[in-house]
Amino acid sequence: MKHVFPWFLFLVWVPLSAQEETPIDTAVSQEEEAGVQPEESDVSDTTVSKALTESVVDTAETVALEEVPLSLDAGYKGFAWGMTQDQFKDYVEFDSVGVSGRNDVITVFGVLGEDSAKFSYFFSDTGFWKVTIDYPLQLKALEDYRNHFSRIERILSKRYGSPKRTTQNEMGTDMEYLFSDFPKLSRGYFRSSWVADPARIELLLEAVVPNPEERIPVFDDVATLVRLYYYNPEFYRKSEPPDSEISEEALLDAY
Repeated sequence: MKHVFPWFLFLVWVPLSAQEETPIDTAVSQEEEAGVQPEESDVSDTTVSKALTESVVDTAETVALEEVPLSLDAGYKGFAWGMTQDQFKDYVEFDSVGVSGRNDVITVFGVLGEDSAKFSYFFSDTGFWKVTIDYPLQLKALEDYRNHFSRIERILSKRYGSPKRTTQNEMGTDMEYLFSDFPKLSRGYFRSSWVADPARIELLLEAVVPNPEERIPVFDDVATLVRLYYYNPEFYRKSEPPDSEISEEALLDAY
């Protein structure tokens, strides 16, 4: 996959630049009526904004994407809750998107703060409802993962207040293996949850880390998950499958 970091930064700029109280088209037409020619930079900005508006909003029923604020009550980073996949792709204009193996997910690679991250956007029958952010970490010890979790937790707490629920369970090495010759694993489970009505935030660490002092790297392929969730439960809905049961009368008629 191509690296799309520059495009991802562009995503944050677009919603901010599109929140003018007075439409640019109206401002330009008023200047023309007054006989004042707009400056060259104004014309360029008008062209870009108009192109984005025309390519995104086709009917009155579509989400006004250029007006989505950067707040969790409306969406995630300017992506409106309820946005369809087609709207998402047209609006973002990524060079490429990831293949997740599911037709309800769009995956993009970028950065979040000072960390590289994989963003997965999930869609239900009512549109965009969840984004998960994975941190691709290759750390040596459970303590390193715990420190990463704590750093992200502090950032979220400054932004959204103290978490409503927390769980911290550092299990370490299983006692039955502690004094054996078998390779040892350290385990830990950490979770913190925030409420940002109507959205929810979850930070999760599920760690299984081999002892870095082991002679043979038996468990060097075990996976540790550090994932951040933003989601709006109000926009998760799946349509019920149609009733495929055939009535007895219809069955008899078929024969």
